[in-house]
Amino acid sequence: MTGWRDSGGSREVAKRALLGAVWLAPLLLAAGLELARAPAGEGECASPEAPELLEIEVPEQPAETGPGCPPPPTATMSPAPPKAETLEASPEAPGPLMFVLDGRVLIDTDADPEWGRGRARADARGAGPARSVRRAAARKSVPEDLWKLSGERVVLYGPSGRVCEGRLDALSIAARYSGELELLYEEEARLGGDGVFDEARDAGVRLARRVDERIYEDGPWSLEAALADTRGSCDGALWARLATDLEPAIYTTSAAGSPDERAAGAWDAVTELAAFRELRDGHVTFSQELGASPPEAEAAWARFVAEERRVQRWRDPASGDTLVTVQLGAPGVPSCGEFDGTLAALLRAHGDGGFELLEAELGARPIAIFDRDHDGAPELIVSSGIAIELELLERDDDAYDVVDQVEVPFFGCPC
Repeated sequence: MTGWRDSGGSREVAKRALLGAVWLAPLLLAAGLELARAPAGEGECASPEAPELLEIEVPEQPAETGPGCPPPPTATMSPAPPKAETLEASPEAPGPLMFVLDGRVLIDTDADPEWGRGRARADARGAGPARSVRRAAARKSVPEDLWKLSGERVVLYGPSGRVCEGRLDALSIAARYSGELELLYEEEARLGGDGVFDEARDAGVRLARRVDERIYEDGPWSLEAALADTRGSCDGALWARLATDLEPAIYTTSAAGSPDERAAGAWDAVTELAAFRELRDGHVTFSQELGASPPEAEAAWARFVAEERRVQRWRDPASGDTLVTVQLGAPGVPSCGEFDGTLAALLRAHGDGGFELLEAELGARPIAIFDRDHDGAPELIVSSGIAIELELLERDDDAYDVVDQVEVPFFGCPC
């Protein structure tokens, strides 16, 4: 048996055949693609493998098939990725509304006393009879979003509108006391063993420092900024906004008193409220418990209304929107043995002479009304208490709620 033996010639032939196959492969592939694109002839079927070859580029029309031919396989496609949701830009919400006391802007009315550093020092002056004590704010303790407000320009407003502008400067943590401060000194003198009040007062500095530390320890505390680079007089300022915020709509007011013809309808609407009827019944009962006869009790109620009724019109000059506040009694003020029922309501006047009740129980006396974001739901600053107490009310759904407040504790007897 003669075996096959490789030779150089046969190897050369095999090499050439391999090279030829490599060069022919792309040509054959292209020809196959062209044939796959061609429509099927009569009695012929499109190759079932054609869709697989065309996965990258799906033809606009399916391949034609002859009679009796099975349909070509359907190419499957992944669902298109969801489009990114386009959000409409909304107006930027206004920055913080900040109360103003003692010529300082209260950035945060619920501050932590540990944000302060150093010894508590009393201001040279306070808000009315109040004594203000403060410590310098510690940079590492105050939250960053509050600290960065230092240096911002602000606009300050009183009950009737803008009063001044300024820049937020040095920050501090403050506490206040009001009332009969001599009693506070006297009590601290007894607790400290310094003898009677007069002797302790003559001693001076030691007792004053201890009283100031006590005021700071008792709180409540607020983060406050001094004002620098002011323009205009800031006397009478109640609140402040960032200068970059939208200019608010300011409601100016008439003097409080008996209702004029334009506000008489608001008073009539209030007398129909359940809260008004409860107030009247309570006053009549109070008078009868003091020995008044039914006619005398009715006369006492009439006097109470005549003396305690306060009706004010508030109007936005730009839009013409008109509000009316109706008040009976002194909300938030101790009665000192007198009848303590009160009422404070807010209504909106309509062009047809009617009134819409916005709030039947404000709980305090409105001293400023404005619309910061021009949404048609004005904000109110109300005042109550025997010393200094301010509340910011904002409308939520169908009622006004307290969203911020500042209160100075009162030491002593209010009556």
